Amino acid sequence: MKAEIEKIIHSDKAVQKKVEAAKIEAQNILARAQQQAREIIAQKENELAALRKEELESILSEARTKARGVLEETDRYLERLRDKKEEHLEGLMNDLLKEVIGS
Repeated sequence: MKAEIEKIIHSDKAVQKKVEAAKIEAQNILARAQQQAREIIAQKENELAALRKEELESILSEARTKARGVLEETDRYLERLRDKKEEHLEGLMNDLLKEVIGS
């Protein structure tokens, strides 16, 4: 009976060692999984930042193009106004001269 008890105690200790080894292995697996998750998250955050930057550059480029178009149209409009102003001034000057000269 003593031999059987020692056998049970020995088996129990062996099982405890296996359980402890399994716990350590599980902790190692969890640590590796957490590290991989952090690396994947960091990689995806970098990819997202790059995509945001590309999209922002695209939006800014489009906005700059539109702004240049508006500025060019504004310049053309101002030039037309200047031309009309000159025409009206010439007409007024001619009308004034005619009044003064008496024609």
